Amino acid sequence: MSQSTISSADGTPICYRTSGAGPGLIVLGGSLRASDDYLPLATDLSRSFTVHLVERRGRGASGPLGPGYALAREVDDLLAVQAETGARLAFGHSYGGLVILETARTSPVFERIVAYEPGVPVAPVPTAWMSPYRERLAADDPYGAFVHFIRGSGARRPSWRSCRTGICASRCASASAGRAGSGCVPSWRPTWPNTSRSPPSRASSPASRP
Repeated sequence: MSQSTISSADGTPICYRTSGAGPGLIVLGGSLRASDDYLPLATDLSRSFTVHLVERRGRGASGPLGPGYALAREVDDLLAVQAETGARLAFGHSYGGLVILETARTSPVFERIVAYEPGVPVAPVPTAWMSPYRERLAADDPYGAFVHFIRGSGARRPSWRSCRTGICASRCASASAGRAGSGCVPSWRPTWPNTSRSPPSRASSPASRP
């Protein structure tokens, strides 16, 4: 599997990995995921397609979210990968599915798309958790920030794996907010101080206390 990096419209580097042979297919993952999570899928698809597995911004070798982060930036990233690869097929999971739907709505670059459980809201999205979330990030407390996100967004109780990934996401958001030109975590791996131990106790974060 070869690795390439291109620049998005705002100059952010976007990394993607390519494998297989056949019609070009871009694979775009969800928010609490990294490209590594989709390697088994990419491997299976590469038997029939040339698969381009994208590392979304804020993850791994791709650049940070940036101060102007929005859905439109993710669309720009996808369009940049499409322009470089010429792929006319796309698969997106969760938020990646939403990015692909928005891209297809605004640009005719894809012939066929698949959106699996796309992150499309069908009811008002709760936002009250955002202020305390930002406060915890400003206090360098990604654990507390993630607690506010899970409690306030109405998400199901997360798995240990998604919790670890969510802490990475919170740290990414903190880095991007504080240093617009900075990178994020060097790779999308668990970032607890010692991953062989259990997560911090509920009492370790002010946000997690009743």
